[in-house]
Amino acid sequence: MTPARFFIPALLVAAAMAVAQTSNPPAGTQGSNPPAGAQDSNPQPPPPQASHTNPKARRLPSAKTKQEYDQYLAAANTSDAATSEQLAREFEVQFPHSELLTILYQQVMGKYQKADNSDKTLDMGRKALQYDPDNCVALVMSATVLAERTRQTDIDRDQRLKEATTDAQRALENIRTDNYLLTPNATPEQVQQFKDQVTGMAYQALGKAEMERENNAAAEQDFRKAIETPAGNGDAIVWYRLALALDRQNKYADANAAITTAVALAPANSAVASMARNEQSRLKQLAAGGAAANPAPKSNQPEPEVVQPK
Repeated sequence: MTPARFFIPALLVAAAMAVAQTSNPPAGTQGSNPPAGAQDSNPQPPPPQASHTNPKARRLPSAKTKQEYDQYLAAANTSDAATSEQLAREFEVQFPHSELLTILYQQVMGKYQKADNSDKTLDMGRKALQYDPDNCVALVMSATVLAERTRQTDIDRDQRLKEATTDAQRALENIRTDNYLLTPNATPEQVQQFKDQVTGMAYQALGKAEMERENNAAAEQDFRKAIETPAGNGDAIVWYRLALALDRQNKYADANAAITTAVALAPANSAVASMARNEQSRLKQLAAGGAAANPAPKSNQPEPEVVQPK
């Protein structure tokens, strides 16, 4: 089976970078050097910052000392994923109670995701959640990797699917309650886009987990909810999987409508386009009253690569 690839949607990457770039340096270190004789060896963090577009959103994390902030920047600004992880772990040892740890590991997660390393993406997502269990980006990315990478033959299949479901549901609850991190200057449109992308990814992960459990009715409902978001509505893979969930319930007319959309959305010559056309052909044969040449694909059969827009 071709390994699936995972790409965090562009807005989630931008949100993570923006939060990291605007994470507060310690008081007294911005702008100019402190005046001679100033006592800044143990500066206090700045007061909470509320977004003018989203007053309920949490304040951004901050460093307590200049050394903490500088070492955070050194790890965060390193482009190589493995080196960034090493520096993040060194930072963690030196500053085990830093508020910046969840954002730092979230950034490392994104670097491994960009390098197409799903195992390390999951590891770093879990590290980010260790320091902030409500980190929405880490929650949906961990849920996605777990749902996509778990198969019926895995020894820890049930545990992984349970973790995927728990992470996705927690992300959804955080979105519903405005419990997430965005920069204070995020526009209302950016806030809504962020919420839509997290919601769409969470429901996609829930649907895929239910497909692996062969609970196709639940998978159908989750994929329909994903499609209610702009990102999910334009994603051929979501429509393809919705068609499979419907097909496995013998809802052939609805499945044919979904697969027609998948075929229309799928990039030319892509794996999802080929598989969608095969499913469409099967459903047309059934609609015509004939026996389908191939059965509906099972959940443990290879699927197209999962590619989210960069």
